[in-house]
Amino acid sequence: MKKEKMINGIQAFNDFYYKDCFYNALFPIVLHFGRNIMNFFYNDISFYTCREQKDWTSFQADYLSENPLESVIESIGVHVNKLGRVSDVVKKLQESLDNDYPVILSIDCFYMSIRRDTFMKEHHPHHILIYGYSEERNHFLVMEHKHKDSLSYDKTEVSFSDISNSYQGYLVNFCGQEKFSYLEFSEGRFKEGTESINMYREQFKSNLFKHNEIIIQGLESLAEYTNIFKKELEEGMQFPAYINNLLKSVNTTVNVKKVETYRIKNLLPENLIIRSYCEKILSSWLFVRNVLVRSMYICDIKTDYFEKCTEKLDEIHHLELQYMNLLLKYH
Repeated sequence: MKKEKMINGIQAFNDFYYKDCFYNALFPIVLHFGRNIMNFFYNDISFYTCREQKDWTSFQADYLSENPLESVIESIGVHVNKLGRVSDVVKKLQESLDNDYPVILSIDCFYMSIRRDTFMKEHHPHHILIYGYSEERNHFLVMEHKHKDSLSYDKTEVSFSDISNSYQGYLVNFCGQEKFSYLEFSEGRFKEGTESINMYREQFKSNLFKHNEIIIQGLESLAEYTNIFKKELEEGMQFPAYINNLLKSVNTTVNVKKVETYRIKNLLPENLIIRSYCEKILSSWLFVRNVLVRSMYICDIKTDYFEKCTEKLDEIHHLELQYMNLLLKYH
C-alpha cells in the first residue's frame, strides 16, 4: 500500500523577508509548534554598514545577533537534528515526516522545475520547508516561492526526482558553504512562563547598550553615504551605472526596517512616539527605493527626484538619532 503524509497546521510566512530564505522556511515550523518568532528579533540589533569598504553603493542596514541561531531555537522549545549529508534523501524525508518532523532541506534551484527563474538557467542555493509527501503521486509537499526576489511563499508539490536532483546538486555545488544540508525539527522542552514582554524589553535594551558603539558608527556611515550621494549628484552622476548595486542595498535596508517596525510594534505597543519614528524611517527608505526603481525605467527622470532622495537621507539620519535616543531612555 502506497503511503502519504501531511503535517497539518503549517502555513506560509509572508509578512516580511528576514535575513535570508532560511527563515521563511523556519518561521512556519516555529509557529506550527506554538512558539513565538519574536525571540529571533529581540536577539538582534540593526545597524548601518558598508559590505565593501571601497564601494559606497554597498551601504545598507544589517543585523548583529547576540546569541547563535541554534541556541535561540532551543530556547523556545524547538529541537533541531542537523545532518551533513543524506545518502537517500527521499527515503530519509519520508521517515522524518512519518514522525511528524518537518524538514528544512538545502537545494540547488537549477534542478527545480517549478522555479522558472532558475530551472536549467542558474545554480542558486536555497532552503525549502518540506511538510508532507504522497507515494502515489510521487511528490513532496513543499513551502516555496516562484522567484528568488519574491515574497510569495505558498504550498506546492515537488516531484521526488526534483527533490533528489536539487539536493544532490546542492551537495555538489554548494555544500562547502554550510556544514549541514538537512535539518529535522521536533518539539523540545519549553518552560512555561519564561516569556514576558518586560523580559524581551530588557533583553533588547541590554543589546542596544552593549552594541551602542557599532550603532553610532553606522549612523556616522549613513551621514557619509548621504554626502557621497549629494556629491555624485552634483557632479552629474549617471545613476544607471550604479542603479543595480544601489537598489540591491536599499532593498536590503527596507527589509531590515520592516522587521524593525514589526519588532517595535510588538515590543512597545503603547509607545506611539517611538513607533512613529520607526515608521517614518521606513517610509523615507521606501521613498528612496521608489525613486531608484523609477530611474530604471524612466531614462530622463528629473534630477529633482534624486535631490529629494538626499533630503530624505538627511531626514533618516536625524530620525535615527532621535529614535535611538528615545529607545535608550525608555523604561
